[in-house]
Amino acid sequence: MKSWRGLIWKEWLLLRWGVGLIAVLSFFVILGGPLAIQKLLGVPGSYFSHALVFGGTWIVLHLFVGLFLLFTSLGNEMKQPEIWLHSPVPMAGLVGAKVAFASIVTTASLLWNGLLLGIAFYVSEGGGTIPFEEGVLPLLSVMVALFLRSLFVMGLGFFFWSVYQVLHSRIGKFLGATASYIIFFLSTILWEKVRVSGILDSLKAFGPVKWTDAAFFNESDSYFFMGIVPEGVVFTIGGLLVYGAVTVVLFMAGGVLFEKKVRL
Repeated sequence: MKSWRGLIWKEWLLLRWGVGLIAVLSFFVILGGPLAIQKLLGVPGSYFSHALVFGGTWIVLHLFVGLFLLFTSLGNEMKQPEIWLHSPVPMAGLVGAKVAFASIVTTASLLWNGLLLGIAFYVSEGGGTIPFEEGVLPLLSVMVALFLRSLFVMGLGFFFWSVYQVLHSRIGKFLGATASYIIFFLSTILWEKVRVSGILDSLKAFGPVKWTDAAFFNESDSYFFMGIVPEGVVFTIGGLLVYGAVTVVLFMAGGVLFEKKVRL
């Protein structure tokens, strides 16, 4: 446990400026963006309707916050690959600490963005017109759904990053990148064929979890939210099993490839 805390602290020291930048950008995007287009550009519409578009788009981009932090941390470590070879912590622990830290920051940033969006609502002309639970539960639904998807994105990104690292070492930067893109493209086609075939549809639809029926988000103001939580469904038990299993396999395979890269 002590070594785990040390690894998390190390990630904080490596990435604290990036984390701070994300927090500051969130503040200006969600609270300052609507004011800018209203006062400077004269775009019609209420303050909160603009905040919902700015904040909603920014929150959806959190799909990639964890991946960005993971790539940044891995990139810093790759400057001294001998650290991986001589560390008493196994590869799974080293990578796991990076994934855990990226997940913690993603969660904290989502909550920070939700707080900012709540502030934007309550200082706007609509403040107090919606009961607290009818605003918070839909927003939490979106956040949880985005967080779960961000884990899958991290697993996918880490796997193909590891593929590229191995190919880069063996056949060079250009050919390695080309081969990695080809593998990614073929994998996307295969996954799409599986998705379209409907083989897993029944399993993925099993056990929908829905926290509220409140119509806080609507298609005209925040269409991106409707895709994240279709009909208010945060996730399904079957979907967690399918995508959870795929995510674990991606991380495990990526870890094996990455260890191979380090030892080349």
